[in-house]
Formats: sequence, C-alpha cells, structure tokens
Amino acid sequence: MSELDRELTALRADLHAALTPPDLTKVAGRARQRSVRRRMQIGAVAAVVVVSVVVPALRAVPSEPPGIPPFPQPGPTYQVDFADADHGYALRGDCEQVQGPCRYRLFATTDGGRRWEERGLPQATVDHGSAWLIVAGRTEITVDRDPMMGAGVIHADHSTDGGRTWSDAVPDELLPPTPIAPAAALASVCLTPGYNCQRGIGSTVDGASAPVPTQPPLSDPVAGGPPTEGGKHWAVGLDEAAGDWALSVTEDGGVTWSTSVLRVPGVPTMRGGWHVVERDGVMYTTVAGTFGVNQQGVLGVFRSTDGGVSWTRTFVGSPKGSLSDAPGSPVLTEDGRLLVYSASHGTFESADGVTFTRSAHQLPAPVTWTRGGYLVMTTEGSYELSTDGVTWRKFTVR
Repeated sequence: MSELDRELTALRADLHAALTPPDLTKVAGRARQRSVRRRMQIGAVAAVVVVSVVVPALRAVPSEPPGIPPFPQPGPTYQVDFADADHGYALRGDCEQVQGPCRYRLFATTDGGRRWEERGLPQATVDHGSAWLIVAGRTEITVDRDPMMGAGVIHADHSTDGGRTWSDAVPDELLPPTPIAPAAALASVCLTPGYNCQRGIGSTVDGASAPVPTQPPLSDPVAGGPPTEGGKHWAVGLDEAAGDWALSVTEDGGVTWSTSVLRVPGVPTMRGGWHVVERDGVMYTTVAGTFGVNQQGVLGVFRSTDGGVSWTRTFVGSPKGSLSDAPGSPVLTEDGRLLVYSASHGTFESADGVTFTRSAHQLPAPVTWTRGGYLVMTTEGSYELSTDGVTWRKFTVR
C-alpha cells in the first residue's frame, strides 16, 4: 500500500466523517474537543463546496501546496517544484477529458528555470486519474501514477539521477524513525500497519517514507511540506489538551518539537490553509479558512522571533476584510515586508504583521513556497520565481 493510496483513503475518511452523525457514546466527556473536531469537519465540507465553485475560474493558477497535484483537466496542466534555487522539475499533463486518459511529460532545469530539458518517463500515459510529482532532492524524484478513485494498484517510478534512469519505487513499509534530512519535505506517513493505519508525520527516505524520530504532540497532524528559509520543519493539528488548533516546529530533524496553540476565528483549511515563512530570524504564520458559507480569507497572522517557540497573534481576520479570499503562501521579503495575495482585492503588505496596506508590487496569483524560493504561476506553464520576494524572474517550461 503506497503513501498516496493512504492519503486518498484518509481524505475519503475525513469527508465520510463530515457527513456522518457523531457517535454520542464516544464523545461524552469531550465536549471541547468535539466542538473543534466538528468545526474541522464542517470546514472540510465547506471546502469541497467552495472548490467545486471556484476551481473552474481559477484553473490557471496553482491552488494546491507542493506534493498535491491538480485534478486532471482537459488541456495542459503543470506541477512544478524546486529542490533548491537551481534544480527544479515540471510534470506536464495533457488530458483528453477530465476522467482521462492523460499523457505526461517530465522536464528538468539546473539553472533556476532558464532552460528546461525533457526527460523520459517509463510510462507516460495514465488511463484514469492523475500522476503525482514528488521532488525529494536535487536529483531524486518520484512519479506516482494513481487511478482516479484509488482502485487497483498504485504504480510509482523512482529516479536518483534527475529522471535519466528509473526504477520501481520502494514498496511502502514501516520504516524505523529517521531524522528529517535538512532539505526534505515533510509528508503524512503510516505509524502502524494496515489499511486504516495510525497516521503521523514523516519524510521521504530513498523513495519510501519514514516517520520522524518523535511525533509532534498533535492529533490528526498535517505535514507542512518543505522547510522554511531557515531550515525549520513544521506540522499543524489539534492540541487535545487545549481543544484547539496548534502548530509544531522542529529544527533538529524531528527529535524535539515546539508546540503552540494558535487560536483563530472561523474554521482553518487544514490542507493548504496553513503557511509558515521565515527570513533573518523572523517567522510568520498565516492561517486561511472559512468564516461562514462563501466567506473565505485569512483568519489570523502570527509572528515569532524565537524560532517558532512562541507566537504573537498580530492580525485577526474578518469576513469582509481586505485579506478575504486569500489563497496561497505569504511572501516574506528581503527587506522585511510580509506580502499577502488576495484574489478579490489584490496584494497587501505589512512591515509588522499588524497593519496591511495595498502593496506597490501586485502578485499575479497565489504563491507557493518551495525550497528554491517563492513560485507563482502567471499562465499555464509560465511562472515567476523569487528567492528574496523582491526580484521576480519569469520563465516558461518548454
């Protein structure tokens, strides 16, 4: 059973739970935790409704964090990720219709996107569903070919030389806890065997997944993806004792975690709603989600100057605020400004995370933080990349 299959299984379980009345015998005595979980379930359902309405209008811009591919669509779609400022990969999918078949092409760059070289794939066509690109390092990548509904066996191809040669990915197994490699991206992994396994936080090791040495003290944790500019990894989830959302940060490979409860109004979007950026010892966390039906935006902004050990809430969102409908990662610039993109109102900036004013530089679309810098799609296959948040370099995958 591959990690991708487990991801799809967990997502189905979340949605099923959202539509099923709670078992009152199991929640007696846990009113506070129950309230938070119910908010999370409602948020999951609301997110599905919102996505079904918004995605057709926003298909030309990235709407998912790294590691989660776009749903197959007719015409070309791209997944792009960078392992560092120079080494990046792009997986282009051309689908005849929504349900497939889709034909994929892999491209690689070693100069930050200025030039791209097409690399071969062992199997380029996916009859049903989508292919997933996972960039584990400068030369290590995996391409998963997944049936749309998770039926059948998932096939994954693994390369350690940048896509020049391929082998079958290492079958998923319960690997021993392993420290997070400095440049590795975090992912959700199984901690116990079986189809409905206990889920936790881990990272990719030689094409397979290994749990971190110590799990963060969170229930239903969601991995934060690539490390921050300062090399910190993070995860979010439910703090059972506090009965609220919490953020855990590690800078020693997952041996120890600093965990803080971050209270926000509304319901956070757990996958893709939390973003952590860092520069020169200053960290910001933005939390996006829903205030109510069709009311989306930044629920809160938090600032840390001690490496994520403690956080100060600097901004509280509102349904009609300027930071409504704000998908994607914030941008922390070299000169200390925090940029937040809003699809409805444009880009706003703040010098302290407290007061936001309209920015002179308007971002064209939602931003994704990668290990190579900030990435934004302008049109299908064309991007802008910035390592400092000030200077943006345009490139096209071809």
